[in-house]
Amino acid sequence: MFDRILVPVDGSDASNAAVDVAVSLAADQKAMLHFVTVVESSLGILETVGRATELPNPLAIAEAHRKVVSDAAAMAEKQGSSADYQVVEGSDLHVGECIAQAAAEWRADLIVLGTHGRRGVNRLVLGSVTEVVIRHSDAPVLAVPASI
Repeated sequence: MFDRILVPVDGSDASNAAVDVAVSLAADQKAMLHFVTVVESSLGILETVGRATELPNPLAIAEAHRKVVSDAAAMAEKQGSSADYQVVEGSDLHVGECIAQAAAEWRADLIVLGTHGRRGVNRLVLGSVTEVVIRHSDAPVLAVPASI
């Protein structure tokens, strides 16, 4: 049913849960995986790779994103899936729009992404990448909560 599964990654617990689901689904469907990360100036990615003491250096942040996405692809390949990855840098679009655009360009027939499940004011203040992806993507979206 699914041949091309796109998986946005950022190293968060929600993203890691989505990677696990996507790798299992890809094995079941004999699908290709395409991991994508969108570089934004955020310290969270440095925490993910154990480098949170660094100042918010754009090069360090981009390097941390590359490590997270390449590690996800390598892990998927070790488990027998065909996988590649993409790093999106320098876009003025919302992260969710970048993900939807990457999915369209790669011709994904499914997007599997983690969701933090924020509600209320937190969701309004932080925005929802998942909601933006759903609104902008032609591919179906499987939202995986961090707590599975």
